Amino acid sequence: MLGLMGCYVFVSASLVLKEKCFRQFQAEYPSKSLDRDLVNLTEALWQGMILWLLWPFNFMYLTPLSVQEYFTVCKGIFTDPSEFAVIGIYWTAHVFYLMTTTLMLDKQSATVSVIVQAIAVPLTSLLFCFNWPRLGGESLHALTIVGLVVVCIGFLTYEHVNVLKKRT
Repeated sequence: MLGLMGCYVFVSASLVLKEKCFRQFQAEYPSKSLDRDLVNLTEALWQGMILWLLWPFNFMYLTPLSVQEYFTVCKGIFTDPSEFAVIGIYWTAHVFYLMTTTLMLDKQSATVSVIVQAIAVPLTSLLFCFNWPRLGGESLHALTIVGLVVVCIGFLTYEHVNVLKKRT
């Protein structure tokens, strides 16, 4: 549970720092626009470095495989042509998601991005309940639906002031 909470803290911090980057650049250079791809590249480099630093933790707590077994399985996945489609779909979806999130940060705020991500996670989880080729399917847990409902109610509660302002 602490690990999950820590992940959300880091995701939220990442979004806030990106938004701060956009706002500060806009304040200093009002006639220019910060390149979203450059922001994503910088985040990807930091994220990659952190993930490499987490490898010892991953092997200690997250997988029963040894380091050699783990990388043998990984090598098999990346050298099997039948896996390319799955990897390509995942990569494309991830890039689209990252670009959309960065666009929201540039145009809206970190708060809106966090709320949208909080809604997107349970919705994405529903996709994994389907029996996909090569992946299989997961069972739908009632707490996923409850979580989605709670987040949607929270979003409506958060936005009700803005909706009321627009009506008047």
